[in-house]
Amino acid sequence: MTRDSALFTELLKPHYNDALKYCRALCASWSASDAEDVLQQSFLLAFENFPSLKEEAKFRSWFFKIITTTFYSSIRKHFWKKFLPLDSGTQIKNDIPEVFSRAEQTEHRML
Repeated sequence: MTRDSALFTELLKPHYNDALKYCRALCASWSASDAEDVLQQSFLLAFENFPSLKEEAKFRSWFFKIITTTFYSSIRKHFWKKFLPLDSGTQIKNDIPEVFSRAEQTEHRML
């Protein structure tokens, strides 16, 4: 474990339970697994950006800001899922050849 990862873990431990509660509150209308996904994604983003944290004393507010940003990003993804059902069984009908065929038939009738 590197110095940064050890320090990150040390700073994160006291805030883990509060972070989980915060994610569950933010994702109250979603499933518990969605809240855990937001938290996990926040952990990854925080760890990747940990070197940019200037003051260790501000870790909690910095981390909770990352959680909030991750949540808003998830909202956008959930919003579009309502309009774009991408089930494996859902297929968009490709009627372009049929349209061209009808257009050609109409053109021949007009000539």
